[in-house]
Amino acid sequence: FTKRKAVRIRSSSKEISSHGVGLSQHGAGYLAQQGWTYAQILANYYYGTTLVSGDQYPATINYAGTDYNTREYLASALESEMGSGFSKEALKAQAVALYTFAKYNGYRLNADANAYGKTASSISQQVVDEVMSEGLYLAYNGQTALTPFHSISAGKTTSYYNVWGGSQLPYLNGGRPSYGDYNVSDFKSTYTISSDELRTIVQNKLGITLSGDPATWITIKTHDQA
Repeated sequence: FTKRKAVRIRSSSKEISSHGVGLSQHGAGYLAQQGWTYAQILANYYYGTTLVSGDQYPATINYAGTDYNTREYLASALESEMGSGFSKEALKAQAVALYTFAKYNGYRLNADANAYGKTASSISQQVVDEVMSEGLYLAYNGQTALTPFHSISAGKTTSYYNVWGGSQLPYLNGGRPSYGDYNVSDFKSTYTISSDELRTIVQNKLGITLSGDPATWITIKTHDQA
């Protein structure tokens, strides 16, 4: 079978996690290379939101129980999430998403909210300075938007509801194109297993005996837009 990184996949050796909701970092990088601005990138992934300017950023953001200077936190998180290998417009889109996510959560974030800890490069610091000076964040119907982000999607984003449940969020309904993700080296990988091996695994794990044509053993019952 072939897998694409829009879901969480577990195996005995490793775990690959990419929920596919919101901004795709590699997708943003590709769009920036095509001449898209950070505002256009954000509009693609958070469809229907409004880019707001003039916000008064707080002095600190609490991350994993510790208060950090807002500029320090955003620059380190930006470097940890994407790094200076990405172009400026892609980084600026990510920086806006980082700040908006913190704002949505009352400036108090758990350690699993995003990566943090790398020393910020000069470009990451410059990008954060620009975002802060403009007071940028995303809103939907006058309220701060929820802005999750991820490394790579399956070529289209998936919906917040399909991954985490809860309320349907119109700007996170999925199906947003992310063409650049196809270019990432490990976008798609194939794992081959014989029918005998699959029969043994299913028998041992589930107590089910598979018989007949192996082509009929697995059926995709439902799938989302991704």
